[in-house]
Amino acid sequence: MAYSYYVTTLFNHYQFSYVDIMIKTPTNEKLNILLKTLKKGKEYTVKSRRILDQNPFAILEVIDFVEIPDKSYILKSMVSLLKNEILVHQYTSDYKINGAQFIFGHSEAPLHFILMEKLDDLIPIFFIDSEEARPYFFRITRNLAKFHLESSRDVQMLKNLGVDEYGYRFYIGILNKIENKVRKFSELMNHPYYLTEDLVSEFTTKIEKVGKLIQTYSKGKLSLIHGDFDFGNFFVKNINEICVLDWGMGRIDVPIIDIANLLNCLVDYGSDFQTLILKTYNEIAKPLIQKDSNLSNICLTGTLMHLLYFLNFQLELIESFIDPMYYINQIHREVTQIIEHVRKI
Repeated sequence: MAYSYYVTTLFNHYQFSYVDIMIKTPTNEKLNILLKTLKKGKEYTVKSRRILDQNPFAILEVIDFVEIPDKSYILKSMVSLLKNEILVHQYTSDYKINGAQFIFGHSEAPLHFILMEKLDDLIPIFFIDSEEARPYFFRITRNLAKFHLESSRDVQMLKNLGVDEYGYRFYIGILNKIENKVRKFSELMNHPYYLTEDLVSEFTTKIEKVGKLIQTYSKGKLSLIHGDFDFGNFFVKNINEICVLDWGMGRIDVPIIDIANLLNCLVDYGSDFQTLILKTYNEIAKPLIQKDSNLSNICLTGTLMHLLYFLNFQLELIESFIDPMYYINQIHREVTQIIEHVRKI
């Protein structure tokens, strides 16, 4: 059933572990009060709530309402990432690239949550035969290009909504901070297997090279990006109904991050198909990409920026939790991937 795949994708994608800290969900009473705003003041009564999964960052529940028979909704409570997701859903409500139907969101802490209609009859795109999936990727690419292009005109408005304006300067600015955090974290944890001295040393020596690459190839215009635009987040019903889920990393940034993630999904299709997809994107949104950025440079630079953003996010969160052991594995994975990509330069 598509719904179960959605739940699995949503949580496994972030690969967050369980620790002792759990987020408190709104009570049924508070939820009922908030739901009054859904349909012109009509109040819905919660019939049942079933927790599907929860971790330090999110709780996922299925909610059945007395007034809406035979229909369930997903309640996702998150910290940090959810605020962006709510704002992005507000902006993308008129785009076909949007994910599940956005029902309601509340951004006032500690009541961060998003309520979405259950997805029916949608299947993950990676369940479709590779040849049959090709037309879907052209549609996804065109929608992504239109979304980037139109949102690039609204950057200031989106910034006023609360979405941070990053861009390549953000990545140049955090490189030294990331280097220092990784070194400090490895010393504090003193874990001989995951963050060895040799691994940290190689990572810090390659940071300068990463900075030069980003400065050279990522000076395109800013737009609203998905931030994690990959296979696991593409769900389809038919060629005209394609959902892109999981907008928690949505933000103002350079579009090549989304493009790189999309192109990386298509490695098995071959470089000719990747080039064709990039050409399709450029036919609509070419002004957003730096002129001398070819397929290889976009994939390499966009992927590095994606990894750096996520690594920085992990390092900022680690001090907030009682048991950081999981992050050793997570940070090791990010550091190793960054090193592997820089070796290709």
